[in-house]
Amino acid sequence: MPESLMQTDSMYKIPTTEMTPSNIAVWAQFGIFSYLATEGILDLDEFSINSDIDVAWSLTSTIVALSLLFKLPYHRAIATFLIPVGMGLAEQDAFYLFGVLFFAPIAYLPSMAFDELDLDTPFGVWSKKRWGFVFFGLFIFFNVLESSLVAVAMDGELEESADLTEEYGTELQAECEASEDCEFVETDELNQVETLWTASSMERNIAYIGLAMLVTSILAIIFYSAFPERAMLTPMNAGFLFVGSFWADNYLWTSVQEVGWSGDFIFLVPMSGLAMMAIHGLFSKATVAAS
Repeated sequence: MPESLMQTDSMYKIPTTEMTPSNIAVWAQFGIFSYLATEGILDLDEFSINSDIDVAWSLTSTIVALSLLFKLPYHRAIATFLIPVGMGLAEQDAFYLFGVLFFAPIAYLPSMAFDELDLDTPFGVWSKKRWGFVFFGLFIFFNVLESSLVAVAMDGELEESADLTEEYGTELQAECEASEDCEFVETDELNQVETLWTASSMERNIAYIGLAMLVTSILAIIFYSAFPERAMLTPMNAGFLFVGSFWADNYLWTSVQEVGWSGDFIFLVPMSGLAMMAIHGLFSKATVAAS
């Protein structure tokens, strides 16, 4: 085989469509960044072309999606740093650290959860499972950080703020003005609108259910890791509950704010796949026993 062809082969791997947990996680990972790439061009709430197309965002997200799918050199580092650092520099919006910590779990979780995906660990230290637990903890933190479940369940209210210089901010202001369940909150920030939405009793019940699913799933994973032979829920069962809380949370945002369909429901499909497969890979009985 010619040397140039061998070098080309080593630069990437052709993705497969095998229905294995690890491969589902890889395609879910690809789906997440493909959604972000599409979001820069299309308004997925109305399925129309954006009035202000973000070419840089779509391009960087596409590069990340393809680098992960084809396992290009440094694909995980590209997925972790390109969007937050590249877009931060381009738009003069310093969300570097927050962005890196948000994208790192998405980039690394499949590889750390499954032994058949890559062999190296970040910085060449620790085991894959330990890194997997760290990234899964970050994944939980960032996906629960802005969750509506606690606020709606405990207070029956949901706060939302936005920048009036952006399209979302003007839409939020208009929606609040048109709703009887919304009031404006005073803010000292210029060009900032802050709203307070009141949830109905049904929406509070959904929040209770979603919160119970989230807590139960995390406790089930912890108990299974400690006592796999005595656990009533498997990691896959816990994974269903875990992603179910995501869907309940997203429903509450759209329901309480009376916005109806949201493109975020599309985003939840690959996010759910990644979360469920990562939980399965990190916490299944064989994995726990091996670690």
